Amino acid sequence: MSAPVQSGIGAFHFIISSGLFVVYGISLEDGLVYAILSHESQLVFGAILGAYSFYALFRKKQNPKSPEVFKIKQPPIPSRLSGTGSEGGLI
Repeated sequence: MSAPVQSGIGAFHFIISSGLFVVYGISLEDGLVYAILSHESQLVFGAILGAYSFYALFRKKQNPKSPEVFKIKQPPIPSRLSGTGSEGGLI
């Protein structure tokens, strides 16, 4: 069951600090410091990743032409199938 709060602010910190106290015996204050730093680092990482994704999605293309690597080159059609020979056309 989760607590109905926006962004988990407060509930996340309480659950982490209480869990560290019960499981490892770490004081509630130290557990709260860890929860704040953990939550802050998650938010900062999400903001940086979101800003990069926004930039990558809407940046202008410098060269709109596709690279030569992706162009499909058609092999030449043999003259006997092209219909230009003396046999009069395709079979």
